[in-house]
Amino acid sequence: ARRPRGVAQWTLLSGVLAVIVVLLVLPLAVLVLRAFDAPDGFGLTYFRALGSADGGTFLVAPLAAVGNSLRYATVATLIALLVGGLAAVALSRER
Repeated sequence: ARRPRGVAQWTLLSGVLAVIVVLLVLPLAVLVLRAFDAPDGFGLTYFRALGSADGGTFLVAPLAAVGNSLRYATVATLIALLVGGLAAVALSRER
């Protein structure tokens, strides 16, 4: 890619980068900060709760939620592979 030339292109590039930071980086930074901001002060309270088996903080035990996510991700991946594979075969036979 070529470097921006002129003030207008640099201004446009700066604006695009600012929008990217505001829409992508800022929410992630806030998410990380909120993960450590517990009611009893800044710490690892929520991360300790992930390791507990009682599930008192969460509606579903954290390990069960991870298992559910992995099962759904596996099924979704298999469906995508099937549909994508069939589409690839259909498109390659067309030519």
